[in-house]
Amino acid sequence: MVTTAKERMAGDTDRMIELIPDAEALALESVRKFVETVNSIVVDVRDDRLRRKIIDAGVEMTHHLVDASSEFAQKIVAAASDAWAAPESSPEPSE
Repeated sequence: MVTTAKERMAGDTDRMIELIPDAEALALESVRKFVETVNSIVVDVRDDRLRRKIIDAGVEMTHHLVDASSEFAQKIVAAASDAWAAPESSPEPSE
């Protein structure tokens, strides 16, 4: 069976996109654990501003990670679209 470059790219793109929800779920789970850890360590502080500041920083970091993940997915889709629009080259043997 002969696999074209476009077919290989489509398969690779699909696999990358399938990983994105897992990465986002892991990021959110990390934030949950981070908040639990901060809450367990900073329990005796009478002024809650320090705890909130630490948690806000963790949430902000996760926000950046999820944004980067979304941007990565958009770039994958754009690259795949460009590849599909390009003229087909000669097929390459399947591995």
